[in-house]
Amino acid sequence: MKVKRKIMAIVLGVSLILASSVPSALATEDHVHDEICGYSDGQCIYESDGAEEAEEAEEAEEAEEAEEAGDSAADEAESGETTDSLDSDTNDDSMPAEGESDSGSGQMDEETGEMTESGQESDLDEEIKETGGESDEAADAEEETEELEESAAESLALTATGEGTENGQESGSDEEIMDTGNAAEEGTLSADNAGDAGEDSSETGAETGEGSNKTEDTEEEDIEEEDTEEDTGEGSGEAADAEEETEESAESAVQSLALTAAMSLTSASGNGWTLDDNGKLTISSDTGMSNWFSNRNSYMSQVKSVVIADSVTYISSNAFDSASNLTSASIGSGVATISAYAFQNCISLTSITINKATTKISDLAFYADISITDVFYSGSETEWNSVSISVGNTYVTGAFIHYNSSSAHTHTHSTSFSWSSDYSSCTVTISCSGCNSTKTLNCTVTSESTDASITYTAKAKIGTETYSDTKTVPRAPTPTVTISGVTTSSITVTAPSGTDQNTYGTAVYSIDGSTWQESNVFSSLYAGTSYTVYVKYQGKSTYAESVAGSTTAATDGATYIVTIPSTVTAGGDSVYITVGEDNLDLGLYGQVDVSVTFGVNGDGTLSLIREGDLSSEVTCQMYVNDVAATSDTFAVTTFKEGSTSPVAIRFGEPEEETILAGKYSRTVQFTITFSQ
Repeated sequence: MKVKRKIMAIVLGVSLILASSVPSALATEDHVHDEICGYSDGQCIYESDGAEEAEEAEEAEEAEEAEEAGDSAADEAESGETTDSLDSDTNDDSMPAEGESDSGSGQMDEETGEMTESGQESDLDEEIKETGGESDEAADAEEETEELEESAAESLALTATGEGTENGQESGSDEEIMDTGNAAEEGTLSADNAGDAGEDSSETGAETGEGSNKTEDTEEEDIEEEDTEEDTGEGSGEAADAEEETEESAESAVQSLALTAAMSLTSASGNGWTLDDNGKLTISSDTGMSNWFSNRNSYMSQVKSVVIADSVTYISSNAFDSASNLTSASIGSGVATISAYAFQNCISLTSITINKATTKISDLAFYADISITDVFYSGSETEWNSVSISVGNTYVTGAFIHYNSSSAHTHTHSTSFSWSSDYSSCTVTISCSGCNSTKTLNCTVTSESTDASITYTAKAKIGTETYSDTKTVPRAPTPTVTISGVTTSSITVTAPSGTDQNTYGTAVYSIDGSTWQESNVFSSLYAGTSYTVYVKYQGKSTYAESVAGSTTAATDGATYIVTIPSTVTAGGDSVYITVGEDNLDLGLYGQVDVSVTFGVNGDGTLSLIREGDLSSEVTCQMYVNDVAATSDTFAVTTFKEGSTSPVAIRFGEPEEETILAGKYSRTVQFTITFSQ
């Protein structure tokens, strides 16, 4: 017996939508400095934060100090006596001793005609210059502070209103993009500039203090020095006030810039749409939909919820494609068709509100939105069933539909599981506490088995929500298996009692341990073959299916009777080979083959030998069902159940013309073989 099997391997092909990426907002390094930058159509729009004004004020201050130095020298020329007196008293320690010279260090003052040290003036000269400059410096610092505060206030006002200009052109509020990273950095730079202004004032105060100490050293010798000290003290006080005001101004500017950066962190708006700092996008008109579509790539990652007003009549294709942080969407009554790809790849989208005015959801509108759990629909279940929903929207159709719900509502889902009697299948009905809508799903059932019990787990999923139920059931007892009868092609198993089957479930039987049947008789088996027979209870009510019991049994060997005539006369009538149908039991695929294996010549003829004279013979042709044989060995016929027709055998007349008198004979051997 040969068994041939064909194995077909089927390979299934798999495809990935990338989600497409969202382009980042425009960025440039051309304006990373002490300005606040926003972007509109690739142009940088900025306002000064006061740093440039502070720098200009510092340059002006240095120029004034140089001018004051010249004025001080002129004053010395006019009051030479006082200067001489002070020089003689206050610079004794610094002048060279008599007879000594400082080579290359002395130079003539062009205005006074006096020799002074190179690059140095007398202490009192410095003191007078510093004291004279302090008043002007304090005034400059105060003016600088006012300008800085005014600039910061203007920057804050412009940022808060979303307006800005460059080269006389106004940036539309719907197109302007505030670069929050730059704003934060610029706030730091502005603070540094303000701090620099404070340091300048501190240095001024320090110099003034130094001048004051020198004046105190000469107070006892000359009353004019005391007057100088008083003037110096007044200058020092003014410088301290200026320093304090500068620090306050710097702090105010930093706070203003920090507030500006916070205000522009996520909020944005355009013509007909707004995006608040909580990520809520509201589109209020068709113009807004168009304008949003043009600007969407700059803000898509910030969108957490979408509200489309009733006044909007369409949704652009790809309008919210790949909004990865979008969790909810509400579509107004003006939208009849949700365009293709409108919300595809919104992997965080869990809730959708759809008005009953929507009659079509186009191809792939919600493709790959794997998290959709709830759809709030303002119409009835019948109206929802009439909505044309194209391919690629299975996450919408598979969601929980809340009928007659014009908006999302707070709710909980209650579940009711229904198991089959044998725990092989289960359904779950989900009910909404908020709107009483229901949805019934088929569950996937898995099981884990031990010899004592089976635990069944049923699961159903909607979006990100998974509903499950488990049942642990004790096994029915293992049945005892006995054989009540066998034949060549069948085995009969003794069935468990009716009482046991009523308690533990219907008994089922298997000949291979995998295919089960309710009949206790196995037929069409191979004859003379050993089998393992299995029996188990299917389980019922409080019992799971039992562990299968087993035993071995063998079928009887094949039975058949083939009759072949013992003699036949050459040139005479045909004789027949037959099989007895009453005794024919061959089992599954059993057959009996009859063939000639000896006595015939290679050309299908037969040589008859004359009795008593081995040298004399005659030749005649052999026929099977009137067909001439052509070889010395060949198949004659095959008998099997349903094919038992007799086979005619005959031999033709001798071929020789002259034949000696006598008896001629020859033996032909037939072989009978059983196979299955």
